[in-house]
Amino acid sequence: MLKGNKARFATVKRGLAGTDVAPRSSGFARSLSSVSEGSSTETALRGERWGNFDLDLAASLVSWNRTSTNGTPSSAQSLYPGAAVRAQLKLTQDTFAELNGLLGAGSLGSGLSSQANQMRVQVGYRLSLGTGILAPLVFMRLGYSKTQFQVDDRPTQLGPSSASFEGLGASIGCLYPLTEKWAVGLDMTALAFPSLSEAGGTSGAKSQDVTGWDFAVRGNYTMSDRLSLHAKLVFQTHSAAFTGVGSRPISLSSLSQNTRALLTGVSYSF
Repeated sequence: MLKGNKARFATVKRGLAGTDVAPRSSGFARSLSSVSEGSSTETALRGERWGNFDLDLAASLVSWNRTSTNGTPSSAQSLYPGAAVRAQLKLTQDTFAELNGLLGAGSLGSGLSSQANQMRVQVGYRLSLGTGILAPLVFMRLGYSKTQFQVDDRPTQLGPSSASFEGLGASIGCLYPLTEKWAVGLDMTALAFPSLSEAGGTSGAKSQDVTGWDFAVRGNYTMSDRLSLHAKLVFQTHSAAFTGVGSRPISLSSLSQNTRALLTGVSYSF
């Protein structure tokens, strides 16, 4: 009888083995989409996730530079405290959709209030350069990008004026895990087919040589399976040149905005 029970137990065991669920692969376990622009730590993402959400405090130092058609220069600088958010949703194992937003407000003196804001909507691809949780990751993103500088209108003076830079934002970045807790990364974005629009008048008859790019270095610290802290230092430049005479009383030959921003915050994976 004992032998018969053992035989029946072996038969049941083989039947269960045939219907067992295969174990998850380590690649699928890390299938959450990437981090960006300021963001959470992929080294913490060992479980199945749908996305993540970042909330940052931001401080941006913006330098304004203007040169009139007769060669007269003008410059100003202001600090813009504000906040930034980033939401990311996994599309497939290695692709994702991402929304970034930043808003800051400041004063340029003489009663001039000002705002600096940015919005990006991109889709991306994540590539792992190895296996395991300490493998470096590379990210590529493509989508719409708009950076806007708003200033109280003062057309009769040579100084900061409202300008909006937008175009196709092409980004590349990497994340290098140092340990299971710490990681560092780099990100770079450039505007392809950029355009410039101005409010309250035009600085020239035609704008040309419009450029926009930013470079960021970041660090991440994993607190738990779902929470991480991060900090990001951003260097950003937008510029344009002009030909002819615009509708403003003082026409420009060139303008530029240079931004240095520090973002610190928390990321939650869901």
